[in-house]
Amino acid sequence: MNSFKGKRYWLIGASDGLGEALAREMSAAGFELVLSARNVEKLVTIIESLPSKATAIPCDVGSQESVDAAMEKIGDIDGLVFLAAAYWPMSAQNWDSEKCIEMINVNLLGACRILAPVVDRFTRHNFGHIVITGTIAAVRGLPSSIGYTASKAGLMTLAECMQIDLQHTKIKVQLINPGFIDTKASAKNNYKMRDVMTPVAAAKEMLKYMSGSGFSYSYPKTIFTSFIRSLQFLPSALHYKIWSSFVKSR
Repeated sequence: MNSFKGKRYWLIGASDGLGEALAREMSAAGFELVLSARNVEKLVTIIESLPSKATAIPCDVGSQESVDAAMEKIGDIDGLVFLAAAYWPMSAQNWDSEKCIEMINVNLLGACRILAPVVDRFTRHNFGHIVITGTIAAVRGLPSSIGYTASKAGLMTLAECMQIDLQHTKIKVQLINPGFIDTKASAKNNYKMRDVMTPVAAAKEMLKYMSGSGFSYSYPKTIFTSFIRSLQFLPSALHYKIWSSFVKSR
């Protein structure tokens, strides 16, 4: 972790939940931070209690104009952590097109808006660290996850494509996939979540993985999360059968 001390990192989606917790962990570890989110007032409040140097730049990843304005202010950075996410539980039977589009706009297209100029900068300098926050819930289609799972699956594939294209450069790409975290977003779920982490515990684990050399990390390492990750290897017919009884019982 000492190799990160003094490095300047840009955290997108840092006003609450995992983003806020990660900002606090990184600040305690000696990172210089730039925090972005739509709620800049909350960011200013967070920064006042951080031990390391930090600044706030408002940025709504759902708006190209907002992203462009943030890029003009950001200056040089050593790394980017994309944590911004929108979430509403949604099944095919209660499809809300506006919320579905918003999830895709923030979770996937928002990343595209941020990553294009950042990767360009890192490529010109042949240096940088990009961390994408995925989710174990997007390894395969799941019940009541239309919009969120689709957008996160796209984001995770985007990270894989970047890793392939940039693997022979000095740009480090990582995809970190947490499980359930106790946040305002997850409180919307109407089912019992397993192996729920606090934002602080999830942030500590994420920071540990960021110091590693691997590309993809998923956590926590439990029986349930291992089962979810294993779904990607199942034949489609078996995957649908597993979830059939779950959907009928709801």
